[in-house]
Amino acid sequence: MSRTIGSKDRVPRKRRADAGQPRKAIANAQPTEKEILAAVLAHWKALGNQDTLIATIPNAGAFGQLGLTKGLPDLIVLGHSIPGRIGFIELKRVGGKPSPAQEEFQARCVALGISHAITYGRDEPIYQLKCWGVVK
Repeated sequence: MSRTIGSKDRVPRKRRADAGQPRKAIANAQPTEKEILAAVLAHWKALGNQDTLIATIPNAGAFGQLGLTKGLPDLIVLGHSIPGRIGFIELKRVGGKPSPAQEEFQARCVALGISHAITYGRDEPIYQLKCWGVVK
């Protein structure tokens, strides 16, 4: 015998911790890309393996300035344990989206066999560095 579920039979949904807050407030609670970058560099300085290097690529706002190229990632990473000994990391806020130029750069890296990752939030880039054997 089938039974129709009525409103009295519904299981109450759990309330999210951020329920009732404006979306803007939720987004502002997430670290900015600049804050993510600072956390990643601090983690590497504290726990980075010997003979590794992480450097930023100062390319923000590459709109036709000489020597700047749209789509370059935020970090260049060097280390013996990285496939190809070089990798690039694009940092994004949680909910962020890579630009078409960033996706094109990633595709070019993949085609050339160069390690590349687009990461979201503070923890993903640190996890990627661990996977590459750059940090402990």
